[in-house]
Amino acid sequence: MENVTRNCVSYCPNMTYSDSITGYCVSNCSTTQYSYDPTNQCKSTCLSPYFNDPTTYKCVLDCPHSPTTYFQVVQGLSRYCDTSCPINQFRDYTQYVCTSNCPLSPVTYADTTSGSCLAVCSSGFYGYLTDRTCKSTCPNSMFADPLTRMCVSQCDPDLGLFGDSNKAIPACV
Repeated sequence: MENVTRNCVSYCPNMTYSDSITGYCVSNCSTTQYSYDPTNQCKSTCLSPYFNDPTTYKCVLDCPHSPTTYFQVVQGLSRYCDTSCPINQFRDYTQYVCTSNCPLSPVTYADTTSGSCLAVCSSGFYGYLTDRTCKSTCPNSMFADPLTRMCVSQCDPDLGLFGDSNKAIPACV
């Protein structure tokens, strides 16, 4: 039912949404639903390729990035915007998505400390290219390079770094 003229309508007019809870055309959906522009309906969850936006209660193609950064989360059929990512997923700041595999281009590393994909691992951690993760210790036969914060197969003597495999954590020193 359209609120303004009190007529029964098949479709709500532009800038209003059919609310299945109240049975009215409303300008804003309730906070348990999201405004879905393609059909002028209030939806409990947005349909692909849209995401539930908790700041506007609208179905959006891109999550907001300001003043707070939100990331696109896809879990099963659920698609929503959030400031954090689910367990075992990382914030990718290049595409503003949650991902279980950090991007190859540019190369980033999954940092469990920050929950983000980083170009350079946090202090005390080293990027391991094989699985693109930040590690506190590099795998066998590799050295922790303190300058690049990378796991390397050999240290760069031109930079005055030499492999010391006698240390508890093999490193370039």
